[in-house]
Amino acid sequence: MAANGVDLGFGSALRVQQDTMMLAREDATSIARAADERVRGFDIRSSNARAEAKAARSRASGAIVGSIFDASKSILGGATQYTKWRAG
Repeated sequence: MAANGVDLGFGSALRVQQDTMMLAREDATSIARAADERVRGFDIRSSNARAEAKAARSRASGAIVGSIFDASKSILGGATQYTKWRAG
């Protein structure tokens, strides 16, 4: 517009510049919001992954304890049967 001799500080030329700046600010705000939402999504997913890992460790500990109890029960059952066999 300036190359054509239009006064950029007045009238519709000024209005076009203001509108362009407003749209640029809106675009920048939209981009920033989208980035914030994406970060929030990553935070939620990482929190979920940590919770799943904690639950898996808990299940593993429970499985180990359960297998120890099962083994102890088998040993005691065998000892009881052996004692009955020896006495019989």
